[in-house]
Amino acid sequence: MRNYRDLLIGLCFIQSLLISASVFGQEANYAVQVDSVRIVMQDMPASERLNYLAELARKQSVSPDYRQYIRLYEIEARKQHDDAHLIKALAMLGRSYYPENSDSMLIFKQQVEPLAQKNKDYAAYLDLFGMYNYALIWQGRKDGVEESVREYRELAMELGNVGAMELADQNMAYFYFMNNMPVEAEKLYLEALHSKEKRGAEIAGQVGILVQLFNNLPQVDKRKMYLQQAIELIDRYKNGTEKDPNSDQLIVAHEYSVH
Repeated sequence: MRNYRDLLIGLCFIQSLLISASVFGQEANYAVQVDSVRIVMQDMPASERLNYLAELARKQSVSPDYRQYIRLYEIEARKQHDDAHLIKALAMLGRSYYPENSDSMLIFKQQVEPLAQKNKDYAAYLDLFGMYNYALIWQGRKDGVEESVREYRELAMELGNVGAMELADQNMAYFYFMNNMPVEAEKLYLEALHSKEKRGAEIAGQVGILVQLFNNLPQVDKRKMYLQQAIELIDRYKNGTEKDPNSDQLIVAHEYSVH
């Protein structure tokens, strides 16, 4: 019995060493990458440094060090007293906690809001706000969700931002689906979809709505119909001449979900 216990202790010790080595390796690798970034930026003009860090943070979105790269961007924006880039950096940090940590998202939303109001620069704030609403719903929250979406929609209407108004409808549609109200959900999703079609919005956003309808509606015939529409839009995008790098990633994700 003692030998068995000693073996378990030994295995646990080895495992802790391996975990520590892995963490140390990741930290060391990140430190080397940060040094490389600083070397690259040495001779850059101030404005170029911010654009470089913004693009670097965006490209590292699938990296385990994603948040650290955004922090570099945030620090440089604060150093240069550049509110436009600081708004983007803080909004990116907030979005990095989606969907599992709405409390952290709220902290960054509250930091971005006064900067957006001061500078009349709402684009990144609206994106974060809409994703925050999704996170609340994904976590199963009920109290305050409708109020938050209503506040979001009112701001979008005040700013005349049609895309954000559509996202508000999608927020509520998702809330209805999560609370077994498919009729209401379908109605709002279709309103958002028709609005996107009317203004010629990005295909990826339209496909996203159709995928939600396909995934969540109880009627098999309707699910097949929306699936076919999604596949047709994906094919149209893939065969088209105008490409958007951001849409490319979404189209791949949607294509995977419907096949």
